[in-house]
Amino acid sequence: MNTQLNDFSLGVFATPWLPVAVALIALVAVAGAMLLRGGRPRYVREVALFSAAEWAFFEVLEQAVGGQYRIFGKVRLADLMTPSKTGNRKDWWRAFTKISSKHADFVLVHRQTAEILAAIEVDDRSHGRGDRQDRDAFVDAAFAQAGIPLIRVRAQSKSKYRPDDIRRRIDAAILGSSRSA
Repeated sequence: MNTQLNDFSLGVFATPWLPVAVALIALVAVAGAMLLRGGRPRYVREVALFSAAEWAFFEVLEQAVGGQYRIFGKVRLADLMTPSKTGNRKDWWRAFTKISSKHADFVLVHRQTAEILAAIEVDDRSHGRGDRQDRDAFVDAAFAQAGIPLIRVRAQSKSKYRPDDIRRRIDAAILGSSRSA
């Protein structure tokens, strides 16, 4: 009887498919556990890239700039600027971390060279909160230090935006920036 059990176990484990099947089941179980937490996915898709206020402004911004500039949305500050090099890596990382988790609503770049020309922030009602005012002050200072014009636009309904007014503000910011460079 004992020899029959040994013969059976050797036969099953000698087949190449069983270890592969066991490894596959383990892999699926581990992947499933990594993707799910509490039965829900870790990440869910956003409905849209822009908020309603940002989208309303974006459509008018496209009219305002025509084809003169390329427009990018939701660009990390760390992709627009970097902390100046210091002798202290810890200070550099601390400064980098402050900008890496923040973004500009829109960035205008030169069509041929991708030179960063200006950034635009659409300020909705949330910018009246104390924590947002602190964030805005930090962002304003960072853009000023980096020499990138930052244009703040109050969020409003699409029909209230005037493409010509927006265009004048953009031209003034970019022209003013090139004079001080």
